[in-house]
Amino acid sequence: MPEIKHQFTGGKMNKDLDERIVPNGEYRDALNIQVSTSEGSEVGTVQNILGNALLTGQTFIPIDATCVGSIADEKNDRVYWFITSSTKDMILRADAAGGIELVFIDVNKNVLKFNGEIITGINIIDDLLFWTDNINEPRKINIQRSILGSFNGNAVQTKLLLNGIVTVDDVEERHITVIRKSPTRPLVMEMKTRRIYGRLNDDSYPVSYTGVFEVSDDPSNIADDILEIESVVS
Repeated sequence: MPEIKHQFTGGKMNKDLDERIVPNGEYRDALNIQVSTSEGSEVGTVQNILGNALLTGQTFIPIDATCVGSIADEKNDRVYWFITSSTKDMILRADAAGGIELVFIDVNKNVLKFNGEIITGINIIDDLLFWTDNINEPRKINIQRSILGSFNGNAVQTKLLLNGIVTVDDVEERHITVIRKSPTRPLVMEMKTRRIYGRLNDDSYPVSYTGVFEVSDDPSNIADDILEIESVVS
C-alpha cells in the first residue's frame, strides 16, 4: 500500500472523512504536535513535540502521593510538579535527561499546605516559583535556595539559607508567603540640620555625608545607634 503524504498547510483536523480521501492541507489525526499561530494573521505551523517517558528514581515518593499541580519550564527544558501525601508535601523537578531533584519538602505539612485540590495558578519568573491554590495566600520560593536547603533528603524539612549558608532553622509559612505583614506601628521621622564629623565618635578624619539615618528603638539613646551613608573626604 503506498504511503500517503500530506502537507498540513490548512492546519485543519478532519475526522469526518476516511484517511484515504482527506483533502490535502488537512489531517485525520495527530499525536505529539503543537500548533503555533500568529496573532497578526491567519498563519500557523504544526511542529512535532517530544512524547512522554516514565521517569525512574521516584522510589522516595510516598506510595499514596498525588500530583496536585505541574508547570513546564520550556526555557530550561525542565518540569516542576507538586505532590501531596499523608506524611509530607513536596515540590520536585525533572530535566530533559530524566534526572529528578527535590526542590522543597514539607514534612510538617504546615508550610506548602497542599490539600489535594488541583493547583493551576503556577508561574516561573527568573529563579522564583510562584503559585496560588485559591485557598491559602499566594506563595513563592527561590528555586536554587530551596534546593540547597533540601540537601538532607526527603525526610527533613527544607532549611533556611542566610547569606548563602544553610542554617538549622526550618522554612516556615511566613517565609514563602507573597503577602507580608504590615508594620505594627507607624514610622517616626525627625529631621535634623546638624552634621557630625568623624565616624561614630572617631574624629580622625572628616566625613562628607550624603545622608544620615539615626535608628533606635529607644529615643532617649538615639545617639548610640547611627546608620551612616557616607563618603570619606581626604
